[in-house]
Amino acid sequence: MRSHHISLSFVLIASALLTGCFSSNSGGSGTDGGTLHFDSGSPTLDSGSQDGTTPPEDSSTGDALPPTDAPQEAAQEAGPDGSSGSFSTSPVDFGLADCGGQPSPSSKSYTFTNTGPLPVTWSAAVGTPIFAIQGASSGTVAPGEQGTITVGVNTIPATSTAGTALTDTLTLTTNVPGYTTVLVPLTVTPQGGTLTVSSAPGFGSVTVTTTDTQPVTLQNVGNAAVQVTLGTPSDPQFKLTYTGAPSAASIGAGSSLAGASASFTPSAVGTASATASIQVTGAVCGTSATSIALGGTGIAAPLSVGPSPLNFSTVTCGQTAQPQAVTLKNSSAASISYTAVLGHGTSSPYTLSSSSGSVPANGQVTVTVTPAQVPLAANLTAGFYNDTLTVTGQGQPPVVVPLEESAGGAILALNMATSNFGNVSNTTASLPFSVTNTGNESATVTVSVTGTNYSEAFPVNTVAASGTENGTVSFTALTNGGVVGSLSISAPNLCNPPPLVITLDAVGQVPVATFSHNPLAVTATCGGGVGAAALTITNTGNAPLSIGSLNVANGHFKIGAVTNPIAPGANGTINITGVLPANPTGGNVLADTLTFATNEVGSPVYSVPVNDTVVGANLAVVGNPVTLNNCGYVAYSIKNTGNNAANSVTIVGAANYDTEGSPVYFSSTGGESPGEFDSAQTINAGATLGDNVAINNGCTAAGSVVVGYTTTGPVCIGAAPTLTVHYVGNPCCD
Repeated sequence: MRSHHISLSFVLIASALLTGCFSSNSGGSGTDGGTLHFDSGSPTLDSGSQDGTTPPEDSSTGDALPPTDAPQEAAQEAGPDGSSGSFSTSPVDFGLADCGGQPSPSSKSYTFTNTGPLPVTWSAAVGTPIFAIQGASSGTVAPGEQGTITVGVNTIPATSTAGTALTDTLTLTTNVPGYTTVLVPLTVTPQGGTLTVSSAPGFGSVTVTTTDTQPVTLQNVGNAAVQVTLGTPSDPQFKLTYTGAPSAASIGAGSSLAGASASFTPSAVGTASATASIQVTGAVCGTSATSIALGGTGIAAPLSVGPSPLNFSTVTCGQTAQPQAVTLKNSSAASISYTAVLGHGTSSPYTLSSSSGSVPANGQVTVTVTPAQVPLAANLTAGFYNDTLTVTGQGQPPVVVPLEESAGGAILALNMATSNFGNVSNTTASLPFSVTNTGNESATVTVSVTGTNYSEAFPVNTVAASGTENGTVSFTALTNGGVVGSLSISAPNLCNPPPLVITLDAVGQVPVATFSHNPLAVTATCGGGVGAAALTITNTGNAPLSIGSLNVANGHFKIGAVTNPIAPGANGTINITGVLPANPTGGNVLADTLTFATNEVGSPVYSVPVNDTVVGANLAVVGNPVTLNNCGYVAYSIKNTGNNAANSVTIVGAANYDTEGSPVYFSSTGGESPGEFDSAQTINAGATLGDNVAINNGCTAAGSVVVGYTTTGPVCIGAAPTLTVHYVGNPCCD
């Protein structure tokens, strides 16, 4: 058996869960791959889709449900580490396979690779004997290793219908939370010929020793050509001919045996019948004709009626079969009058082109039989629309020609236990539905869904006769409030009115964050308390609002208490405090940005500017140092360039610097009275306060002295300023 692989990979990635943090979604890993990661040591599958939605889950098990479309991908979702991917559950089609013990198609492989740090255990199973797991059906895939599941097709039963797909599901079970069960549809289509004798010769009454020839329609309604050889009829009064006889002839799919006809030459009065075998070379599917039945009646009378029976086959509900004709042949030298009567009379599903007339000598006439339209709500019992045509010639026994017709089509029912999703809070919810076909033909079903944010998944769109197929309807909460939708189905060959439309109801509940984006103002005081501010967030939605990924860009602030989550209709806060730099300057404004993410639709990330104004005085001595070289006075000042007053600015030990015992003394007037900074002074923000310094009387030696100052209040720069005074001898002083 040739090996043919279709690979579907998923990747294991180790990741730590960061409490309170959010990650933006990233792109998937491909249409045939998924991404696994581990949170706190437990394996989970983080898989996604092109549209960014979370894959639907079974509410009772948490397992991933079957895909919505082919090809399908489970919904995309980002993991805490930012990784993401997709996990394909697209149907695997094995293509065509011959019925009845012919070689099966090549196997297909489903592969996966574990690139994560933990082992993955798995098991696989199929549900019908049509498919089989070839090789290992369970195992463990170590990190860095690859696992393979090989699925093959067993012998296709000879009773299968050609062209009607056989389906199954590959069920993959893993130890990955959220994806403990993954369903992959499997499909194989039986291939072979199916022969029907849609026009078998019924010769009716034929005059003895005369020959009546009728066409034979041997049709291949399968999906593959076969070689056919017709056997010799069991009664020599009948003969079969066809193009290529007596060798085998090929009948292609949808074609008929070329040039096939039968003849009846009765040798005696009475009923005759025969069969001719049909020998087939090639794959044969389902119920296929194995012989052709031939029949007729040898009569002495000259009027013959045929063909018989007239088979109008199976007609789709609401359709009308093509008319057929019965030929009346007169082999005598005189005309023969006749009557034609339908068995059901005026209630017959057929009409005749004529009910009486005359067949000329050595001539013939035809009576056309036209069937009525099969009702839309038809009876599907086989032969329900049968009737008989009785032709009676003058002086002859009646000849009964059977008229055969059946109705075919699908009778569909749409079933849904509940169509009310209730409250759907910031997620996707799914409800199951089923389509049942109680008709006698398969139906190609189209499922339609209306309504904002509703979607449907119907993996197998062909519902076999007496079969049921399941699907799901999903609703994704993207807005707040009630949403009404509808679910309906249709098919081209219905034998009943389309099923009623099912109304869908859901109430979306999503969080909505409302807050001001204006800068937050924080005030920090030098040498004092740390400023704080709070961003107030209102959840105007109907689902809890979660906040995560909190960050400040420049480190000027610290994030404090956060209300998380915020209930619907409630307020919450994000608290921040200012952080002063090592050498703050009064009046400076420290700018920063607070960012955070929420679980709103689209997972937005918000940025809010934050400003911290530093409060404090900046003191500096202007005119420093001071040099005294005579009996004069020298002015100096202390300036405050900050944004807050400096209080109690005082010379350290002022009593030591304003007497004769000190080298210098201070005065605001130039005299010997106490100076400005002998007592506590206040220097307002932006102000300058001046003073004078002079040499004391009696000072004769040169020198210098450093004079210090003390302050109170918030001072950022110059909390203890100093003044250096240089002086020379003082000969001019007493």
